[in-house]
Amino acid sequence: MSDSFALLVELAERGREAAARALAAETAACVEREQRARLLEQYRREYAERLAEAGRAGAAAALLARLRRFLDRIDAARLEQARELEAGAARLAAARRRWQEAERRCRAFAAIAARRAAAAARAAQRAERRTEDEIATRAAAARRTVTGDAPS
Repeated sequence: MSDSFALLVELAERGREAAARALAAETAACVEREQRARLLEQYRREYAERLAEAGRAGAAAALLARLRRFLDRIDAARLEQARELEAGAARLAAARRRWQEAERRCRAFAAIAARRAAAAARAAQRAERRTEDEIATRAAAARRTVTGDAPS
């Protein structure tokens, strides 16, 4: 393999490894965002239940107002988290496409290397056959010379 081709293969492999690391990091971040979204949903349900219980129990208006404001903040956080989930999904898809492209590039270089190796093997076989043919021709000529046979 030529030095320039080997360098291209090495760069492609490094790119694939970097893309794989980026994809893994983005996947982990996506999981974390989804966990935060689930946690916010759980908080929302819990505090909505608290508000309902406080209302049924005849709690003071100030407590009900505080619980309502807190629920509003949770709702705002849920909206922000939903936007983060959407943006994160786009980043994850982009990271996946970059990794797939890097993987395709490496497979293409591997195919080229395999074709080059096969061509080199065929050339080596042809050279070996030529050498064997030359040896056989010389041996036949030598036998004819020793036996005194004229070439026909």
